[in-house]
Amino acid sequence: MPDWRSVAGELLLAAVVLHSGPGLAEDALDRLLQSLASQGTVVVRFEEERHIGLLERPLRSWGTLSFTPPDRLIKQTLAPTPSLFRADRETLTIVDDTGEQQIPLASHPLFAAYIAPFRAVLSGERAGLERHFSADLESGPAGWTLFLEPRAAEVARRIDEVIVAGEADRIRTIEIREQGGDRAILRLDEPG
Repeated sequence: MPDWRSVAGELLLAAVVLHSGPGLAEDALDRLLQSLASQGTVVVRFEEERHIGLLERPLRSWGTLSFTPPDRLIKQTLAPTPSLFRADRETLTIVDDTGEQQIPLASHPLFAAYIAPFRAVLSGERAGLERHFSADLESGPAGWTLFLEPRAAEVARRIDEVIVAGEADRIRTIEIREQGGDRAILRLDEPG
């Protein structure tokens, strides 16, 4: 049976907001969301490192991550253990070596809160994003870094911060920092 805390952390994968002063931040956020939304369907390779305090070495996995507007998010882990997490409309489907489970998101608000920002960012839905997170942006010649803090107390009890970094209209890394010091780092790359 999957660890639901881990599943939720993995699905958060990409929330994006910007900060650089009130008016400039809003303009920058709008431009970034428009740029990310203009890509349509996105498919990338990922490599993930999960740092867990009780383990000497990080857990590593890799596979593909895809988003099809307006609401389909799929994370397919290919190794070391194959699994699939698919958020499609209002249902989360998990397929692994124990079988397949379908979870209605309406009955699991924590899962819904993790999934909503990714959908909102890549669909260009600013209101949906801001419903779930407050954020700050640092940008420079090498790219941008977005810092997200959960608004909902239930999510904030598990996730301290999400750091999304990229350049132009590409997300390159997502770091999920959990309360207690555990963290996951996803490195994203174009399929090749």
